[in-house]
Amino acid sequence: MRKLSFGHRIVQSIVAMTLVGGLIGQALADGSETLGPASISVADGTGIATGGIGLVNGGANLDITIPAGASVVQALLYWEAVGVPGDPGNATDDTIEIGGNSVTGTLIGGPITINPGLGAQSTAYRADITSLNLLSPGANSLAVDGLDANFRNSGAGLLVVLDDGGDAGPTLVADGTDFAFVNAPPPRDTTMPQTFSFAAAPVARTLDLHLFFSNLQGQDISSQVAVTVDGTTTVTDNSMSSNGEEWNTLVIPVDVPAGVGSLTVQALSDDNPGNLSSFTWITAAVNVPMFVNRDGQIGDQVWKDLNGNGIREDGEPGVAGFPVRLLDDVGNEVQTTTTDGAGIYGFDHLDISRVYQVEFVNDPAMNMPFTIQGVGDPTTDSDADADGRSGLITLTADDPTDFSIDAGLQVPPALGGIGDLVFEDVDGNGQLDAGEAGVDGITVNLLDGAGAPTGMSTTTAGGGLYEFSDLPAGDYIVEFDLAGAAFDFTAANQGDPASDSDADPATGRSGVVSLAAGDFDLTIDAGIVAQATGVAPPACKLLTFRHKKVGLAFLKFADKDSLLDYARGDTVIEAVIETSAIDHPDSAGPGNDDNLRDGYRYFDGVTKALGSSRQRFYKVRTRDADGNKVISYWGKFAVRNTANLTLVIGHQSEACATWHY
Repeated sequence: MRKLSFGHRIVQSIVAMTLVGGLIGQALADGSETLGPASISVADGTGIATGGIGLVNGGANLDITIPAGASVVQALLYWEAVGVPGDPGNATDDTIEIGGNSVTGTLIGGPITINPGLGAQSTAYRADITSLNLLSPGANSLAVDGLDANFRNSGAGLLVVLDDGGDAGPTLVADGTDFAFVNAPPPRDTTMPQTFSFAAAPVARTLDLHLFFSNLQGQDISSQVAVTVDGTTTVTDNSMSSNGEEWNTLVIPVDVPAGVGSLTVQALSDDNPGNLSSFTWITAAVNVPMFVNRDGQIGDQVWKDLNGNGIREDGEPGVAGFPVRLLDDVGNEVQTTTTDGAGIYGFDHLDISRVYQVEFVNDPAMNMPFTIQGVGDPTTDSDADADGRSGLITLTADDPTDFSIDAGLQVPPALGGIGDLVFEDVDGNGQLDAGEAGVDGITVNLLDGAGAPTGMSTTTAGGGLYEFSDLPAGDYIVEFDLAGAAFDFTAANQGDPASDSDADPATGRSGVVSLAAGDFDLTIDAGIVAQATGVAPPACKLLTFRHKKVGLAFLKFADKDSLLDYARGDTVIEAVIETSAIDHPDSAGPGNDDNLRDGYRYFDGVTKALGSSRQRFYKVRTRDADGNKVISYWGKFAVRNTANLTLVIGHQSEACATWHY
């Protein structure tokens, strides 16, 4: 290669035109022929692959390699034929076969007479064969045949636009027919220069220039290609025999300095008289990948806004493993990442010519919504809206980074609870005593501190238990609802707060319960007592109490008159079988045990077998129908005429008592 000033004459003018191999005499191609911009739309891409084959000797295989990882965007097939109008056969041929497919092309050059004596004319064609899907990554070998011109079938070339996933740019193509003849006077010894213009880049780059030529049959022909960039011309000497006779595919790397946005290429016949260098130039193409300034960076942090003020402050920790997406200005994903252990994320190698936005991908299960957006200093505020997206971000060459795009998350306060028990206060003392059971099925409502419903309600279960959980800090009132239950509230706030009843007997409501964040108050109880039925009991059943001789003494009831007070309507509040003898001051008195026998029914509601040798004391405590007077009875006694009689705690008596000696 040698470099010349572009204004210097590259080829010496020669006055006479020489007959070459008897095929070319005086030609009508006068040096004004030129390639032009391709009349077909050519796709953008990231590069070009080319291959060709001479067809002078008939069909042959065209070899072309598609780089691994690249896809075919567009495939253009070129061919040239020379024919003589009026001679037998075809003066030209616009149809060719490739890979078993017949293809008809568009005329892009000619017919131009290159030998008036023989009338030989050159024609060139182009066809877009992308849709045939003949190519795949790797080496490809396609059978080419079917040209049938009556003078010469020069050959065919395949130009393929590629996409390797990089930054696609324009594919610039000039095609047609342009001729250069050896030893011809200017301008017929050269072709017309072709200039490709493109966007300049701030860095130097190398572009590949792809060229298709046909040349004379059976000749090893030399030529020159001059490429001018930024006022400097570089000439490449080339032997046009790369694809066999008649067809040549050339690829020339061209260095383009920073700030330069064009190159000019011209093909010339060699001025060496010892070589023949007449040829037809058919195609020139260059792909200019888009230069992208990838100095851009975007990032910052995802953090917990502990006080909810929308400002990132000292002591507020980052959130690790939080997904972050980089989007373009219309929402297409560009990159994804997750925050590191400190909540930091970043995107780099960004095209500064594009507009971006950041999306923080929140998981509802975290229960941490985004905090207030855009409060105060942009370097410490939260940029995420309610959906987690920032505003649009524009980077520039002067300011290619933005490390202020962050997101604050609100941390929910600790939650507390209220609960405890609804119990049956059997003895009515307002305290939960040993043996007093919980009552299931009682409705409990949670009110706010002003007594308004919160919408939370539950029912006691599992032994009278209830609980309201997940409560934020605040004031609450618990309301126990006895509607439909045969109970009344017992007295409230009697004794130990841990075991008393907190329900106001008139309203069923507790006092105000104040919860701090995360507090639990599980002492809010309600004691309830069974209501009198208000229904007349059945007829009395006869209860006969008898003395029992114990040793030499007789026991009798302390107060037979009070015994007679045990009448219908009294409520049993305690029934206990005593297992030990009970001393009594009055041990005298008549009595016998003639009626004591097995199978006596005792007042605990259970039939007990009692042999004549086994005696037990039985004690009964009742409350009268007014609920005021408590009467106790004790002694050994049997029951006669007691079919279906039971004595149940909390129920009204069905019996009337009589006294017998």
